[in-house]
Amino acid sequence: MKTLLKNGNIVSNEKILKGDLVIENNRIAYIGQKYEGEFDQVYDLNSKMVLPGLIDMHTHLREP
Repeated sequence: MKTLLKNGNIVSNEKILKGDLVIENNRIAYIGQKYEGEFDQVYDLNSKMVLPGLIDMHTHLREP
């Protein structure tokens, strides 16, 4: 499966890049500008923030 997240603000530890992120076989395959190709899914993020690789460790173990 190949997914394109386009027009996002991609946050890294070095900078914020306005561009595209491609996920292929559950891994980040590309980060950059205007990726061309065939995709199973395409999402236009309309300048939303993308935090690749971030894992939210926030849990509530005592919640019912």
